[in-house]
Amino acid sequence: MPDRSTRLTLLIDGTPIAQPRHRASCRGGFARLYLPADHAVHAWKDLIATEAFQAMSGRGQFEGAVSVEMSFYFKTSKAGQVGASRMTKPDIDNLAKAVMDALTEAGVWSDDAQVAELTCVKRHHTEPRVIISVESLDD
Repeated sequence: MPDRSTRLTLLIDGTPIAQPRHRASCRGGFARLYLPADHAVHAWKDLIATEAFQAMSGRGQFEGAVSVEMSFYFKTSKAGQVGASRMTKPDIDNLAKAVMDALTEAGVWSDDAQVAELTCVKRHHTEPRVIISVESLDD
């Protein structure tokens, strides 16, 4: 049986990208929603999914309720800003959505509806990255 360790931690280097709003188009009288194929969020989600898939190797996916912590770090050139909260775009909920979609794709859990607790922070740092921690809430 695969190891069902109760915690998974990932560090993903790179500037965090938020999940954008879908665009709408109309063809043949039917509306459709889509994300442009060249949007940077696709590469960002692929990077997260790849790292998560590798980290999940040899263990089963999380079942039941989980707690997720995400710390998003954005590059700053101002020494005084390192560690300070970032209060500019992108919105933190859209950053979290992109990460949770990527973790679902990687098989960390079967559905991001399993996330019962979510803690997110946006900070300035010298190196852009996201640190993701997933922990089982079920014993």
